[in-house]
Amino acid sequence: VTLEKGCGEEGSFTSTPPAADMSICTSGSISLTYGADDGCTSDQVNATFSWTQGDAVDVAGPADVSQEACFYADDATLQSAYSAWLAEFVTLEKGCGEEGSFTSTPPAADMSICTSGSISLTYGADDGCTS
Repeated sequence: VTLEKGCGEEGSFTSTPPAADMSICTSGSISLTYGADDGCTSDQVNATFSWTQGDAVDVAGPADVSQEACFYADDATLQSAYSAWLAEFVTLEKGCGEEGSFTSTPPAADMSICTSGSISLTYGADDGCTS
């Protein structure tokens, strides 16, 4: 803005502001000069708008677990171990997005302790820049 226009016109950019090629997936900056000159006096101001790319998303999960059913004392112990295993899927860095999530809903640990079974899960995060 022009705070005082003296004997002249309003201020203007000394060059055309560039079309900002801005993206949250990159870092960048735009510097502009704005000035006014009424033929007697002149003034100008320089300013920079900068942004920094966010950190890459990062998720972590537990190691694979493979135990014989008899390793667990009962179904409650099996379900408790399964719940603790699920809690080890975490988002370490969410970047510019939301927390991570499972690509499908984890099934309940309702399998009988006397039968074999397995559960495979995928946990991920995507912020539109990194995944």
